Amino acid sequence: SWLDKKWHEKDRLLSHFARHGSFPAPDSRYCRHRVFDTWSHSLESSLVALSRLLILPCMVPILCLLSIPIFWALLCIWLISSIMQRIFPGYDVEQATLSGMFESNSDGNLQS
Repeated sequence: SWLDKKWHEKDRLLSHFARHGSFPAPDSRYCRHRVFDTWSHSLESSLVALSRLLILPCMVPILCLLSIPIFWALLCIWLISSIMQRIFPGYDVEQATLSGMFESNSDGNLQS
């Protein structure tokens, strides 16, 4: 069967590699043998990665300066809303309107 042929070919290639330390020369079915020089590529990617790692500590103060104003603004909003909820426990923001907050009496004066 097809699978048995592939297993046999795999075993043949691996036994040749175990004996000679390389795969057999390709026949006409395969593309010609290529040697890839990856040393320069790995060196280049290593230098890029190293430079990124060296830049990272320099970016921490910048990120802190950018994130602190957002943090303080959110903290102030949260504190104000929590204080308002403690002072006015029944206060509902959605139902509060100018007309609902003050009632007028028969004189036309506003009373709270």
